[in-house]
Amino acid sequence: MREVTNRVFNCWINDALKYTKKDLFKFENILIQDGSSIMLHRSLKDVFPGRFSNTCPAAIELHATLNLTQGCFEKAGITPDSYSEREELPTFKELKGQLLLADRGYYSGSYIHELDKAGGFYVLRAKGLKAVRVHNAFKQNGQELTGSHSPKLCELLPELPKNDLIDMNVSIKNKLTRVIGYWSKKEKQYTFLVTNLSIDEFTATEIGKLYRLRWQVELLFKECKSYNNLRGFQTSNATLQEALIYVSLIVTTLKRFLTGCIEKIFKTEMSTMTVAKTTGVWWIAILTAIIRKHRKGLLNAVNGAFDFLRKNAARAHPKRDRKTGVFQYGVEPNF
Repeated sequence: MREVTNRVFNCWINDALKYTKKDLFKFENILIQDGSSIMLHRSLKDVFPGRFSNTCPAAIELHATLNLTQGCFEKAGITPDSYSEREELPTFKELKGQLLLADRGYYSGSYIHELDKAGGFYVLRAKGLKAVRVHNAFKQNGQELTGSHSPKLCELLPELPKNDLIDMNVSIKNKLTRVIGYWSKKEKQYTFLVTNLSIDEFTATEIGKLYRLRWQVELLFKECKSYNNLRGFQTSNATLQEALIYVSLIVTTLKRFLTGCIEKIFKTEMSTMTVAKTTGVWWIAILTAIIRKHRKGLLNAVNGAFDFLRKNAARAHPKRDRKTGVFQYGVEPNF
């Protein structure tokens, strides 16, 4: 099933989104990396040990790379939940010319410098930066905050405003690195983004917007878990457990592929989440026709699904999404 899943990913031909801001044209793709934990049957604790042995003795980590323009999986893998996330990142060779967005679990100073040398771009949430030296730091209006000395970031923190983005150059592993800092009201602390995108091409505000695109992979995981039964499998058979998870990823991919087809054919902006919610109406007819190898029945089932979905699963507020949703960041449906 792992091989079948990879084949499905590789056969993807639908670009659901396109770049609309010329600054994004320099990236071959925008890839978003993340992982999601899934609790398993306790009997699988020796095969898939969890990070929290008391509350969750058996768990897997689903590692996924989302291709933003395709709107679906670039690649995916399964490991025990206790394994390192960073080991599941795409290789440096795969990331050449790509922009990688990832959370702080994937950050390390050595990694970002190697990725830069390989010709990749990144915006990553960073951790463990309090001891780094800040060579200069600027508010958005250009006011410098560091003066003539180079304080440690922990020394500068009390002076940082909580209502502004801070653009800094700091030393990470003896290399000058750009860091964007902002106050997180939710976490009540500063959040820091590291990037190798130049200030001449991307302002601090634009870096923040790029990083918010990472939320798309969280929506993909939510779709898998809530509407494709990803966490509904409870079996003590490790092979069956893994195979069923890969089946769930295939189903998600096929549904998103059909969603993209509807957008292109009918020039209608679709909600992938609503499509996934409504599968009880249209999905079984398609699968039944495929199983029976009934060509005409499949055509009728697909046409019926398209007609139902374009009427009932279109985005409710596309104009609002251009102000507050994913479309505000320089991507649009690829009609």
